[in-house]
Amino acid sequence: MILNFLKNTFKSKIHDIKVNDETYFAYIHNHTDSTETINKPISKKYIQFYFCTKGGATLNFNEGSYKLPIMHHKAFLLYNPNNELPINLNINEKSKVFILLITVDHFHSIFMKTGEEIPFLTNENINNKFYKDFDITSNLLSILKDCEKYQLNENFKSIYYQAKIHELFVNFFYTPEVKTETHCPFLNNEETVLKIKRAKDILIENLTTPPTIKELSQKIELSEYKLKEGFKRIYGTTLFSYLLDYKLELSKNLLKNEKMSVQDVAYEIGYDNPSHFISAFKKKYNITPKKYSQ
Repeated sequence: MILNFLKNTFKSKIHDIKVNDETYFAYIHNHTDSTETINKPISKKYIQFYFCTKGGATLNFNEGSYKLPIMHHKAFLLYNPNNELPINLNINEKSKVFILLITVDHFHSIFMKTGEEIPFLTNENINNKFYKDFDITSNLLSILKDCEKYQLNENFKSIYYQAKIHELFVNFFYTPEVKTETHCPFLNNEETVLKIKRAKDILIENLTTPPTIKELSQKIELSEYKLKEGFKRIYGTTLFSYLLDYKLELSKNLLKNEKMSVQDVAYEIGYDNPSHFISAFKKKYNITPKKYSQ
């Protein structure tokens, strides 16, 4: 098995599954107060997915000369048809990471059946590397938790995980995501797009005490106008509407999966007054947080 190096250690609870000859899935829970490091050569024929559902982790490239952090509730996709991308992953203390490996050919075959085309695997892009980060939605989080808690007969494990991985892909690739508008001049500048994405990350990192638009524009060294207009072009909404949606999605997980009280969730996502959280939640989902958590 390609991931059978992932054995339980004194640091981590590790579970790996061979779904089929072209798909491998693993989850690692580092339950200690120190960092766990995972190293393993991986063929370039695999697309790699990483999902961090608790804490944080860091992907290392070029023997550690380049580091890519994966924050709480973030997912990352790696594909490089030209170079091997070995797994070199540092998992922070008290953190949980899921890893999914699937061959390009098998991945392609799944989506060919749907008649849909994945942009980074079109004929013109198939030989280009592709790296992208995503937010883990409440739907994705729920699927990952199902994968972790599998309790059925061993004979059905492969079928179960295959279905769950297909479900992951549906939610991963077909959750509405706003495309960059080519007619917006300053979004044709890759550096500007990266700055705007960094602004989004800063908002999420500081969701309980977010910076103002002025402070944010200064942090990323981009004018307020370009920040506001560019953000809306890329994400389809304003900065603080995006942040509100993110906080409310996070609250669903805390209520349903972490079993936190409504009051604790309100404080956790930055509300001083729980009643304001209850009102915002009900307005968005047409149900109170208490009823949702039951």
